Amino acid sequence: MTYDQHLQQLALDNCNDVYEITCQLEELRVIKDSLVQIAGSVDQILQTAPGLEPRTSRYALEEVRDNLMLIDLSFNPVLSEMKHVSNQLQLSATKLCEHTSK
Repeated sequence: MTYDQHLQQLALDNCNDVYEITCQLEELRVIKDSLVQIAGSVDQILQTAPGLEPRTSRYALEEVRDNLMLIDLSFNPVLSEMKHVSNQLQLSATKLCEHTSK
């Protein structure tokens, strides 16, 4: 394998890695959105059942809702940073592909 062929293979591998990262980012976003929907459902239960007994059930639901919302808040910056890194990797991989194909 020549040096140029080796560089082309590395560029192709990088493109494949970027694609995998992008797919995983989308999966994480879907999971995050599902958690937000669950938190909304729990909140709706709490709104429509103000007399929910025993009280420990209500507290447990409130804790679940609050924890789901915390997960949502913590996911947002991570997803943003991962998207930025993915974009940078994609740009680098594209440049490497262009360079090695000349």
